[in-house]
Amino acid sequence: MQTEIEKNDAKKVEKALKLLSEKDIPAAQALLTDVCSRCPDNYEYEYTMDGSQYIKFWSLMEFTEYVAKRGEDTTQQSLLWIPSVYPRACFYLAYILVDKRDLDGSLRWLKRGMTMEPGNPNFLLEMGVVYAHMKESLRSFECYKKAVTLTNLSKDKHATALRGLGVQSIDLEQWEDAEKYLNASLEIEPDNQIAKQELLYLAQVRLKHGSKKGKSWLKFWN
Repeated sequence: MQTEIEKNDAKKVEKALKLLSEKDIPAAQALLTDVCSRCPDNYEYEYTMDGSQYIKFWSLMEFTEYVAKRGEDTTQQSLLWIPSVYPRACFYLAYILVDKRDLDGSLRWLKRGMTMEPGNPNFLLEMGVVYAHMKESLRSFECYKKAVTLTNLSKDKHATALRGLGVQSIDLEQWEDAEKYLNASLEIEPDNQIAKQELLYLAQVRLKHGSKKGKSWLKFWN
């Protein structure tokens, strides 16, 4: 059940996101830090009350995607959307800290958020970014690998996870795997320039190590 404190904190999160969009980072960080200080130990992601099911979503898009996947099973309870507060606050505070290069602080809040919403891919995807900044390619790879296995992964996040797997595979010198993951991401988002640039970089790396495949890729791109 949503408390009055949580309702007030929901407004603070919305204000913080508006401040973020306006590039007022210090004010946004202060608000999010305040909200995150009240993260509950026992978090209710969903609950039933008066014959209705309540679920805490991050956005209207997430809600509509959930409804579309759920279908029109009339035996299910009516579904009502409540804005997510504490997991979302943890994510955006972590996002700010990444930009400030406080990577340990960022990881701490991402892990805190993930304890409340373990099935949310946003935390694993951002942890993949943080570990990549830390030059911990294997840990980054593992985060993206876990994200790919989640059942509620949207197409854009699936493509993001596959690109992450591809990039970290390059760093791990697993070049065949890197090519496989990057090409798989392009099947979802054919015009994604990041994936294309990473494939070009992969070709250059292979060429540097005397791979014939690197030559064929560079010939294709040129």
